Amino acid sequence: MLTLDGPPAIGGESAGAHLAVLTLMRLRDRHGIAPFVAANLNAGCYDLSGTPSVRNWGAEKLVLNTGDIDQFLARFLPEGTDRASPSVSPLHGGLAGLPPALFTCGTRDLLLDDTLIMAARWREAGNRAQVSIWPGGCHVFQAFSTTQADRSLSEIETFLATATGTKA
Repeated sequence: MLTLDGPPAIGGESAGAHLAVLTLMRLRDRHGIAPFVAANLNAGCYDLSGTPSVRNWGAEKLVLNTGDIDQFLARFLPEGTDRASPSVSPLHGGLAGLPPALFTCGTRDLLLDDTLIMAARWREAGNRAQVSIWPGGCHVFQAFSTTQADRSLSEIETFLATATGTKA
């Protein structure tokens, strides 16, 4: 169990990872602050206009499919919103000055491209990024009781403990 007595980290999975990155960007841009020392970003949707893996996934449902993403976006964004706008799609925004991040995703997750492209852009912006891709992992596979999930959760815990200087 990770103790909570160190500097703060931010993170989330799926939509939560998307919102975590938008939060980091808005705190930096609107308030001039960077209070988080690390970001744990698990299977995030960073381009609401649709990366190739989201657009091409189709109907196969491994927790999520392309139709699910389309429905979530229809309910999340006001009609007429530019889905590629950096205000809703952090992949298209400026990423400089953000904290070190761990990007985690499974290879059977339709958000794999979002993860890989965002991690590359994170690094291009001068930030540290660790990428952890898990063979056969479905969307947010850590929610299932498997050895692979346990190993991934341990990796996340180690990343956060190291980044925050706390004990795992």
